Amino acid sequence: MGIKGIGYLHLLVEDWPMALQFYRDVVGLPVDQLFELDQWVSFDTPGAKLVIYGGGVSHLPAKGADKNAFVPNVECEDIEATVAELEARGVPFVAPVTDNGEGYKLATFVDPEGNRLQLFEWVVRDE
Repeated sequence: MGIKGIGYLHLLVEDWPMALQFYRDVVGLPVDQLFELDQWVSFDTPGAKLVIYGGGVSHLPAKGADKNAFVPNVECEDIEATVAELEARGVPFVAPVTDNGEGYKLATFVDPEGNRLQLFEWVVRDE
């Protein structure tokens, strides 16, 4: 089979300049490639790259499953510290850090257009 994996996750946004500023300057994702005239930016994230480009539709409050085609899950180290740092930068969380007992912790934030993103951290349990 020719499929190797997911290289990019594309997120369409209505206000591309605002989304660029949010993901680059507030969330702190490093830019991989930037094409401002095309309203396209990819971020240098491990695994699949997150791509933000124009042409989407904003929706507030946060988009539910009926408005989001997917919710990117971004792996991080020390989720509590990561959430605290992002909240200090003004990133709004709609679900705090939770450990559901299934081997990972989750926290959910939204961008200024209501798109949900989840942070997760694998939890190693002592047996």
